[in-house]
Amino acid sequence: MSEVVISQSLGVEWRRKWLPIAWLATWGLAVMSVAVPYWWVIGLLAITFWELTWQMSGTDKALILSLERVNSRAIQWATFAAITLFLLFWVCVKKENLPVYGKVPAGKVLWSVLISPITEELFFRGLMYNGFLFVGRKLRSKRAFEILIMFLVASVFAVAHARTGIYLTLTTVAGIVYGLCRLKSGSVIPAIVCHAVFNALVMWTFGR
Repeated sequence: MSEVVISQSLGVEWRRKWLPIAWLATWGLAVMSVAVPYWWVIGLLAITFWELTWQMSGTDKALILSLERVNSRAIQWATFAAITLFLLFWVCVKKENLPVYGKVPAGKVLWSVLISPITEELFFRGLMYNGFLFVGRKLRSKRAFEILIMFLVASVFAVAHARTGIYLTLTTVAGIVYGLCRLKSGSVIPAIVCHAVFNALVMWTFGR
């Protein structure tokens, strides 16, 4: 009995104190791994980052980044949104004869599919989105203000990617889709899933 109590106590201590530290450290290493030439290093960091992010989503700190867990329907909706977004991108590539990636190293593929979506969504649809919500917390039309925030964050997201022309438009549309995932569910997790699935489809189709 005492061993069970000790085990539970250690679990609570891990989640309360050490999990956020481990998560932030892994996040930093995962972001910096973009410069690492070994795909397996990036893969291990990505798996660890996803696991720790999932654990963080079950803590009281998840609310700060809107990392709350959602039901399977929200994930399905996000996946469908990603496929629709990809089809739009594919049509634009074919119609406008846009240049595509060509062969992409395995490490870059893993980073783009597994690390970049979490990092970008936590920053744009998490911290930035919540920051704007905090600014307008006393407004009467909170829903209208949140929709405005969704478009504003999508615009910042597109500009931050240093895109021009049709790529700027497509990135803005992608930002709006990710924002809708966040708006509809109240969590960044569907936005992360949508972003990851879209990147995976793009890499699979154009990155070989």
